Amino acid sequence: MSPLTPFIILLAGSLSVLAVLPEGRQQSDRAESTVLSTARAALSGYAASYPDRVNPIYGPGYLPCPARDARGISGPACADGTGSTLGRLPWHTLRISEHRDRSGTSLWYALSEAHRYNPKLEPLNGDTSTTLQFDGRPSAAILFAPGAPLKGQTARRREPADPLQFIEQQHASEATHRYRSGRGNDRMLALGAEQLMRAVVKRVLGETVQVLRRYRAANDGALPRLCAWPAGCGVVTADVQPQRGSLAVHHRTRDSESAVSRYRSQARLSWQLSGELRLQGVDGAEPWLLECLRVSGCREGSVLYGVAECEWWAPSGEHYAPRDAARCVFTASVWRSGRQLTYEVAFAVVDDDSATVEITGGSRTRQVRTTRLSALGAETECFVQIGLSVASAVEGDGRLSVQRAFGTDGFLHVAGLRYDLDVEAGELPAWFVRNGWHERVFVASGACEEETDCVAVRRVPLNGAARTLRVPAVLIAAAGRSPPTTTPDSPADPSVRLAPANRRALLDEQGEFLSAPRAADFSDQVRILTQLP
Repeated sequence: MSPLTPFIILLAGSLSVLAVLPEGRQQSDRAESTVLSTARAALSGYAASYPDRVNPIYGPGYLPCPARDARGISGPACADGTGSTLGRLPWHTLRISEHRDRSGTSLWYALSEAHRYNPKLEPLNGDTSTTLQFDGRPSAAILFAPGAPLKGQTARRREPADPLQFIEQQHASEATHRYRSGRGNDRMLALGAEQLMRAVVKRVLGETVQVLRRYRAANDGALPRLCAWPAGCGVVTADVQPQRGSLAVHHRTRDSESAVSRYRSQARLSWQLSGELRLQGVDGAEPWLLECLRVSGCREGSVLYGVAECEWWAPSGEHYAPRDAARCVFTASVWRSGRQLTYEVAFAVVDDDSATVEITGGSRTRQVRTTRLSALGAETECFVQIGLSVASAVEGDGRLSVQRAFGTDGFLHVAGLRYDLDVEAGELPAWFVRNGWHERVFVASGACEEETDCVAVRRVPLNGAARTLRVPAVLIAAAGRSPPTTTPDSPADPSVRLAPANRRALLDEQGEFLSAPRAADFSDQVRILTQLP
């Protein structure tokens, strides 16, 4: 054997080993990338299905707080100030297996405060901002594969909740909310804010389909009357059925000419009035009866339980969301001093700076506490009138009443009033409105008995040739940020949020809508319906 032979054999063996190692690393990298991608998909799916799998009162877009230990159960609440928006991936809450990187270490997770599930931020929509960034881009969440321990990370078992034991120091601080890749051995993957919003809007469009389906089922196949822009919901003609616009918050059937919807609801009222009162029919009334007018149930702190006949209402005749105006007549009876007192309270209030709204429980009820009754004078149709009928076997019946005057002070507290009317019959869910989607989702429909009666949509794929479709209906969601000419809460014409091409089509009964990949100047999401839901 040549003296060179052993060396050649050894060299060949070495080359073989060197060739295998890079392939093994590549497989490990791919496996770790798959783990991160799977975890990101789980987060996106959780946020999109939040109303279905967690809480139907709230809309999609919320993410669980990080887990504080290896059990993978999300924390009950989190905040940047307490350092609890950075922690372990809550794999158990996400209903996935525990995900580990190639070193066997569990994944970690940083969460944007704007998307945390407790305490929640509302509204959550395309105007929602986040301070969390990854490589300069706004992010809803960032996933970490910590890798093997580096120098200074040898106490992982003793300190399993210490971010510094898992994540490089420049990543472990929440103070900056800005993370960058390519540092140390952390591998990171972001769930971008835009990426999450696309999943949220997809869920919102799906809810819109369900709203249309429920409405048609309850109304012999008819579609609801739409709010046609720029005129809005308050301007409706009896002989025209708008086929392009947004869904009204409450029922607008083909026969209705306004957005008013009447309903009955259990409710609780309490009030305490002071200052100037405009009294009627109280001549010679006993002082205790006057006190029963000023204070609910004649006693401070007393709450009346009764029934309210209400309607959601727009005093100005223009478009209002359901939280803006309610006009009701409330009745309840109590016994005082051997007499039956029957209250009839007529009130109409607009929720503004003088009132707060709370959504409680699965019944979608609301509370309005108005503490500046005199401030309601600016809305001449907004009022509080309290009538009191006294029934006595000896004295017969009598009636007293008080009407709110401009000098009246005190409070009127309404609780338990139904927030939505009838979701099953096609009303919009409370979360849909609270997050402003009723002013970001638009509907176009056509009879489609002939091709010219259909809705035209120009579909531009990511790859391939564009083509025009003619379909019975199309849903368009303004998924991006509102233009600077609008206010996020209530733009004069919400259709300005749409891309110019789609806004033109919305305002033109014959216009062609555009469905295209997201771009710098196009963020609308379009759902094409080849048949009515």
